[in-house]
Amino acid sequence: MTWIALSALATLPLSLMLLGTKHYIFGISGDQGFRVQYLTRFADSARLADFAYADLPPYYPAGWFWIGGRLADLAEVTGWEAYKPFAIATMAVAGVVAFCVWSLLVRRVPAILLALMTTVVGLRIAAYQPYSWLLAAALPPLAVLAWRLVRGAAAGDPKRGWLARRCS
Repeated sequence: MTWIALSALATLPLSLMLLGTKHYIFGISGDQGFRVQYLTRFADSARLADFAYADLPPYYPAGWFWIGGRLADLAEVTGWEAYKPFAIATMAVAGVVAFCVWSLLVRRVPAILLALMTTVVGLRIAAYQPYSWLLAAALPPLAVLAWRLVRGAAAGDPKRGWLARRCS
């Protein structure tokens, strides 16, 4: 239920705001133009290539765009049409990922509150670049996790560094 609520919190505002258009935020103007073009490139071919020059290796990291393009090809949808739902789905997944990582570190209620804050912040500052928010949303809990691992390993305290013992 938590996953559904976090996903809905991310998707409903974006979906309502973009109702009646086939494009994502700001259409294909500015940086969105190259993002749509990049995803469309991978909808046409799985081969790694630059968004503007087909014969050059990619200048930008291709991971998110490649997955979106391949899903568009699988669904038999053009890349530019697939960009909007893929971007909205990415924003939904980012909040759930944050919740999952926070759940490793704190009790359920604080994890839910932290994931809710992460989702709201993502809608406010990162909806324009959903591919970056997927990683950025997980960074705060991952930083806390890393700090606990380092602190626990340095202190030699068996109650701290619990994940370090499991991973070694």
